[in-house]
Amino acid sequence: MQAFLNVDEQGNITNSYCGINIVAVESYDYFFIIEDYLVGQLDKLKVTIINGKPELVVKDGEVIDVPELTEEERRIKELEEELNRLRSQL
Repeated sequence: MQAFLNVDEQGNITNSYCGINIVAVESYDYFFIIEDYLVGQLDKLKVTIINGKPELVVKDGEVIDVPELTEEERRIKELEEELNRLRSQL
């Protein structure tokens, strides 16, 4: 999932535009690739610069709800990761 984000001075997300294969028509401060389940929880995250690189981090006192994967979804994820690893070796 693509996420275009605007933030305030403290890194709190003030505006977002999220979707699959989207193109932002206006300017945004940051762009991230995120998991689908994070879209509805962006208020729990903020952008922090770590070692010169912007990263999404969980705000103090917040907890991200991560959905449980079914056995089939887990296997698909493992196979996709293996495929990506093999492709990177070509």
